[in-house]
Amino acid sequence: MEQRAYKPALQYCFQALSQDACLEEAHRLLMKIHAAMGNRVEIMRQYDSCCLALQEEINAYPSRQTTELYETLMKN
Repeated sequence: MEQRAYKPALQYCFQALSQDACLEEAHRLLMKIHAAMGNRVEIMRQYDSCCLALQEEINAYPSRQTTELYETLMKN
């Protein structure tokens, strides 16, 4: 992400999530990438995807860290 290689970064995150849909770190990184690309709709979709995966897989909610990142990114 630091090198602005967003496409490969997106691919790696999606690959990680295909193995573990509840991997919040990958969801957070995807939200950051979408923010860097100026795509607020995708930030929202990614957060929703995270919430859904956690709810369906382990009956849980996103961590405070994930929720705070989402809220911060949506304010900008």
